[in-house]
Amino acid sequence: MFKYCTAALVACALVLTGCLAQDGGARKKRPAMVADSFYPSNPDLLARMIDDYLASAKADDLGQVVALIVPHAGYIYSGHVAAQAFAQLKGRQVSRVVIMSPSHVEPFPGASIYDGDAYQTPLGDVPVDTDFARKLAAQNPRFRLSSAGHESKTADGRGEHAIEVQLPFLQRVLGSFKVVPIVFGEQKYETCRNLGVALSKLVNDSSTVIVASSDLSHYHPYADAVAMDKKVVRAISEGDYLGLSRNLGR
Repeated sequence: MFKYCTAALVACALVLTGCLAQDGGARKKRPAMVADSFYPSNPDLLARMIDDYLASAKADDLGQVVALIVPHAGYIYSGHVAAQAFAQLKGRQVSRVVIMSPSHVEPFPGASIYDGDAYQTPLGDVPVDTDFARKLAAQNPRFRLSSAGHESKTADGRGEHAIEVQLPFLQRVLGSFKVVPIVFGEQKYETCRNLGVALSKLVNDSSTVIVASSDLSHYHPYADAVAMDKKVVRAISEGDYLGLSRNLGR
């Protein structure tokens, strides 16, 4: 229980660094919005690209993986790093992936848990775990079942990318699984902590993995980025989500 609680709180804190109901019973699917910009829209090319990244990645002997931190840039920029994270799930029996991300498109209060039935990618539909989503939304009034942050677009037509780009990797590694997509509409520690505590109450088995979609830094000199990352790694290793949140807010 403590392990999942700590992992959830750390994952939520990391998401804050992201970039310093249905009608008539019809199935609601969130379309792929960044294919051909962040990754190829052609299914064969996409699968081959991901498989090449994964072939170069190393699966470390980490024991039970509870949560991953994965970047959400275009694949040509961060695909090799994402592959290193997702390679840790090879051979695992994972049935549910909770993915949380910041909103790059619109601000809104609290956290938005997707209210539809599936996220689409060029590799096929990823079903949403609607039962889990409803239970999670009921945990706190700051959480809501909504399309906010998921289906919204900017004035120039740009859609949110931070959850979508994780899914093709998961499809190639896991095959069949359900997703719980969560977008933070605000960068507030209280929202982060509330979600972490709620997840720790609902997640208690090894078939669920939490993914924090987060670019830890942008544009820093390499030495500075390494120093910053070491602080993050140390805080995670010590389970110090409070210290992590303070450092990320600076």
